[in-house]
Amino acid sequence: MPKPLYALDGLRLLSIGHTYPGLYCIAILRDLGAHVTRIERLGEGTIDPKYAGLGGMISTASLKAGTSECRVDLKHPRGRDLFQRMARKADVILEGFRPGVADRLGIGYKALATKNRRLIYAAISGYGQHGPWRLRPGHDINYLAETGVLHLSGAPGSPPATEGVTIADCTAGLNAAINILAAVQLRHRTGKGQFLDLAIVDGPLFLMA
Repeated sequence: MPKPLYALDGLRLLSIGHTYPGLYCIAILRDLGAHVTRIERLGEGTIDPKYAGLGGMISTASLKAGTSECRVDLKHPRGRDLFQRMARKADVILEGFRPGVADRLGIGYKALATKNRRLIYAAISGYGQHGPWRLRPGHDINYLAETGVLHLSGAPGSPPATEGVTIADCTAGLNAAINILAAVQLRHRTGKGQFLDLAIVDGPLFLMA
């Protein structure tokens, strides 16, 4: 039986600083055939401990399945050099740090694009890379409250009910995947990559349309 052909066969994606929205995105692209490598910190700095205290409510196993893992110390010059060399061969970098962190580490878009002009760099953050809330922390319930989604939940006259799924995180992952696919298509025509500024709060805001 011939090997099945997937739409994104050959696409190489590096995921770094990934939170739940990023994991949703890489799962989508992985299922379409992309080769995904998760860059994890040395020691206990993987994504799993971030959600370990939620009593199993959030599982990352299915989202990480079928991806590769590489542990790198980005605060060490040798670690940064290794990541930069990996980025030269990558098609897409998916990054989930707070705005400004990647640049301070020397692995932001401007630093990497000088060596790889075809690189698509997708940065997911709570409120985007610019504006007065760019460094404001947030969780799924914050984004749902700020956009009015929680106002539509619960019984009439009662307080809002917490949603059973992480709507903002899920829509952020979908939004990131759609924008990455669009950037890949544009790169076919121009030969150039681009920087994608993806705000988690935009997902539930779009749903409120």
